[in-house]
Amino acid sequence: METISTVRKDRGKASSPGSSLIVLNSSQTRYHVVRAAALKRGWLLEEGGCHNDIPESFYGVSLHAARVTESPARRLGALVYAADSTPQVLWVDKSVTHRRVAALKPHQRLNHFVGMSCIARKATLFRRLMCILDRCATTEPSAGKEQFTSLLDTMRRFYPPSFATGMSLSAFAAHVRRGETLCNEDSARVFYIIKPNKGCQGKGILITQHPTEALTGQGRTGMDTGFLVQEYIDRPLCIDGRKFDIRLYVLITSISAPARSRLRLGRGRSNAHDASTPMRGAAAETLPPELEGVHVFVHRRGLVRICADAYQPPTDDNVGCRSMHLTNYAVNKHSKRYTVDECPLAGPAEQSNEAMGQADTAPRDPVEGEALVCGGTKRDLDFLEVFLNSLPGRPSGINEDTGVLRGNDRPCEGSLWAQVKRRIDECIVLTVLSGLPALRRELAGAAAMSSTRGDYRHNCFELLGFDILLREDNLEPVLMEVNHSPSLFCDTSFDFSVKLDVVSDTFSLLETRIASLEELQFRNSSSFALNKRCHNQSAPKPGYPTSYGFDVHSEVLSEEQLVDSGSVGFVQLLPQRVPCGGWTEEERQRQRAMLLLANGLP
Repeated sequence: METISTVRKDRGKASSPGSSLIVLNSSQTRYHVVRAAALKRGWLLEEGGCHNDIPESFYGVSLHAARVTESPARRLGALVYAADSTPQVLWVDKSVTHRRVAALKPHQRLNHFVGMSCIARKATLFRRLMCILDRCATTEPSAGKEQFTSLLDTMRRFYPPSFATGMSLSAFAAHVRRGETLCNEDSARVFYIIKPNKGCQGKGILITQHPTEALTGQGRTGMDTGFLVQEYIDRPLCIDGRKFDIRLYVLITSISAPARSRLRLGRGRSNAHDASTPMRGAAAETLPPELEGVHVFVHRRGLVRICADAYQPPTDDNVGCRSMHLTNYAVNKHSKRYTVDECPLAGPAEQSNEAMGQADTAPRDPVEGEALVCGGTKRDLDFLEVFLNSLPGRPSGINEDTGVLRGNDRPCEGSLWAQVKRRIDECIVLTVLSGLPALRRELAGAAAMSSTRGDYRHNCFELLGFDILLREDNLEPVLMEVNHSPSLFCDTSFDFSVKLDVVSDTFSLLETRIASLEELQFRNSSSFALNKRCHNQSAPKPGYPTSYGFDVHSEVLSEEQLVDSGSVGFVQLLPQRVPCGGWTEEERQRQRAMLLLANGLP
């Protein structure tokens, strides 16, 4: 029989053979880094026999080391691979329907939520955000008015003036003239960026002072569902004189509605605190009941994507220079000035897991606090941290020569990077919450279609790509767009290093909610049925030991424990912010206001 690898790799340390088995169906994804990440976790792959273009190895990781066939039953040691128990995880590149989610078995996890277009379609997202902004501005004075005023000010900083589905260009021009949003008082000098709603890779994007004429010239008389028009941010922060944006990877593992209205307090501490002071680490925090069941994370690793050409404010003469104004990789890679530094490569002595089949040319893991990629037009977040902390006006405690905090400590809440990152985190949270009521409705609709099960709170997860710009004057983050299926292609070892960490850590968090092949087959066994009758117990849950002699995933930590321990590169944003300091009461009020105003939006 063909040998199947069952070795598991946990942050560089392999478990013994025979560890819990998880199968990933990767037959509907183009991304080899997804396969490599599954193998890094010791999972098995189910390809479905439809892929003939999968390489033998990908950046030194053998993609043929752990594959199962489609046969109805296949023995893997003492286990039987069967269709009724596998695969536990499905990764697909396209969006999913209610019917697809409703067809999931209780133990399966799919990498998309139904209805995610409310966040990940440009026109849909910003139409909703502008509606919430209008509601915020017109809220009648009453008790709690302050939270709406605070949200209004915050949203005007995070989201550029935008018009999309159901809004006319004439109304957009009037909106700008009234001065109700952040815009240039001389509206004749304002440039706008026009984006296709379903576009990607910079295709179809146009920068102009005359959006009405531009759309009319394309045979359109006003805004339809196909375009988003936004005020162009003409004073972005630049690196080496070139415009850049930040690609952050945001993971949602649960959007379930709260089981009951209650406040959940932090671990063993009073929930009384000063509204202006962030709570740190495991400090207590009052959780709004509306956020119970919402789990959102952002990864510490991301991409700093820099334009190939030096930036100049837009004019009629230079708006056609796409590699000056657009940060998309697909646009800039064609420029002669586009360069990417490779990751430092691991030598033979640094190879820690032969079971991965990892060659000597694979990217090595990053060292804490080290900026692996500091040159070229694509860099890492460690570089951005050093760059921001080196800017004039940086707080005390920053080394004048290196731009980082003195000593070897990671940045504290007082560093410039930490302050910017906190605002970015809030931008992410408010964006997700703007679509939360709609996502919960869609999930309930999928559950209603199922004839066997009505609880889909853990059946889906979503890895989103958030694109953030920083303003030059105050370093405020500005949301550009959210990508439903961010590209996981790896053209360089740097891409592979970042994306492998992101996807592998995604799988690590999923393991807290996935039943292993052993558990699934034990549930179906006569021994389990007998013990269940004797002990009047339900099926065992991952992460909890059973009382009938079969300890399932007893070593698996919860999501929060994994994040808090640093075992994964994700930072938890919801329900609490862990481990970077909790949300202040003022920030929590803005979250509540966003949820309240988002209710009822289509």
